[in-house]
Amino acid sequence: MSRVQIILLLAAGIMALESLWGLINPREIKETIGRLLPGMPPRQPGMGVFFLSLALLLWLAVPRTADLSSWLLLVVVLFTATMGIACLKKNAFRVLAELLIVNRSPSAIRLIYAAEMALAAFMIWAALNGC
Repeated sequence: MSRVQIILLLAAGIMALESLWGLINPREIKETIGRLLPGMPPRQPGMGVFFLSLALLLWLAVPRTADLSSWLLLVVVLFTATMGIACLKKNAFRVLAELLIVNRSPSAIRLIYAAEMALAAFMIWAALNGC
């Protein structure tokens, strides 16, 4: 198993655990995020730098090959960088959280997390099969 496949497997495992929580109890996620958002500052520079640094490290770990695992790891880099930018831009994290979770019905939240679970499962499959 290559370095990229191990990293992809770890990232997909974290995604799968998060999406499992969203599939099992979407109301709890909605309530938790809704309760935390009002107290959050407009910008979270520490979290933004963390996510952007993580995205950079993951991007540097991706070899310049055309295999499926490399492309899937680039998707993780894109998601991580997007989260970092959202934390740095004024109220962008709040808008993103409201768009994806707070203003959605439990069924819609389940669909979002089902899509994330499907992506995580595909990433795990690709990592384990050496694609």
